[in-house]
Formats: sequence, structure tokens, C-alpha cells
Amino acid sequence: MATMIRLELLKLRRTSLLWVGTAAGMLAILVSFYLAAADHMTQYTVAIFMGNLAANNRSSLFPFVAVLTVGRMMEWERTSRTLPGLLTVPVRFPALLGAKLAAGLPLTVGYSLLQWVLGILCCLVLRLPGIAAMPLLADLLVLTGSNLCVYVAVLPIIALAAQFAGGYIPGTVFAVFYGFCSIFISGHGLAAAYPVSAVTMLLERDRTQPTAQDTVCAAVSLVCTAALAVVLTATARDRTREKPPAAPAQKRRGR
Repeated sequence: MATMIRLELLKLRRTSLLWVGTAAGMLAILVSFYLAAADHMTQYTVAIFMGNLAANNRSSLFPFVAVLTVGRMMEWERTSRTLPGLLTVPVRFPALLGAKLAAGLPLTVGYSLLQWVLGILCCLVLRLPGIAAMPLLADLLVLTGSNLCVYVAVLPIIALAAQFAGGYIPGTVFAVFYGFCSIFISGHGLAAAYPVSAVTMLLERDRTQPTAQDTVCAAVSLVCTAALAVVLTATARDRTREKPPAAPAQKRRGR
């Protein structure tokens, strides 16, 4: 499995998916930068800026990036005609899909690290107070943990969409809607039960101030989502519909 994950990461060098993730990460930074530069009513600090960055990732950008990247990795196997060859050797479809899902974990960590570095640069440009080594390290851990939890939240979408040819497109659209709904659900006291926003109850306790019940509910929500992803991956198969071969034309017999 470790070899398969390494190969999946190496395959990304032949695609533009890494650039898509980089562009989305920079977009989240630009949105946070705009909010900090345009809002003169709030005394922004580094902690507030990084909190906005994590919120922008949760609401739409990272669900979009995660489903698009991993889903397109599986679609590339179909369009390049390598999937039938891989399945003829002792590589089962669930193992191949599991390797691609696992490869998304280091990609998520790299995505978080890139955003953290760019976020620090923006804080220096804006001259925000609160730049110190330990708080910045804590911000890195929170940002990385938040993105990893959101990745777990969208794993069932990826595991289901990757089984169909072109499934990553509707899967990506649904992921954007899925992440955007967390904004409204959080405002109605259901943040702990919704997988995308459950991370706020676990990693942003100073801001959300969750109760013990909220913490348990958030952990159960993410565990159930991960279990659903495992079941979908273990039972996955290539559901690409191929047209049946045309029946040969029958020759007319002469009288």
C-alpha cells in the first residue's frame, strides 16, 4: 500500500492538479487578506486572520479542492486507458481507490503548510499584531487539523463519485454545496453534528466554547463519516457503463 501511495503522488507530476490546489489555496488567502484590509471596524490580529483562513477553507474551497483532486486522479486512470490494465494484475479496485484516498492525506498537509506560509506573509504585509513563534505553530496545527477533518468529511463523496466515469464533476459540485451549507447549519446550533463544521468543536474551542456533549457529538460525527468512507471504499467497483458490442450484421441468403 505504501508503494501504491508513493506512485499516486508521483503521477501528479504529469497533471495540473497541484496547480489547481495551489490556486485555490491562494484564493483563500486573498479572501482573508481582503477581509482584513477592508474591515476597519475590527482590530485584526494574526489569530483572527488565521481563523478566517480556516473558515474559508471549510465553507467551500477545500471541499472543492479535495474532491476535484482525488476524483480526477481516478478519472485519469480511465481516460489514459490504464485502469483496465491495472485491474488485470492483482490490484483490486478498492485497493486502488484506497491508495488514492490515502494519497490525499499528505496532499492535505502540504496544502495546509502552503497556506500557513502565505498567511504569515500576508500578516507581515498588513502588520498585524500577534506574530510569535508558538502562536504561529499553534495556528499551523489548527489549520492542518481543520483541513484533515474536512478531508475526512468529504471522503464518502470521493469514494462514491470515483466509481463512475466522470463522477468527479457532480461530486465536486456537491462538495461545494456540502461545504457551503456548513455556514447556515452552524448558525442553527447544529455545527457539532455536521461533519464539515464538527472540526470547530474540536480544534477551535476558544472561539466556539463547546460543551462536553458538543465535543462528543462532533467526534462521533467524524468517526461515522470515516466509517462510511471505509465501507464505500471496501465495496467499491468500477461502475463505468460500457456499450455492449454491436451484433454482427447477418448476410441475406440468396434465393
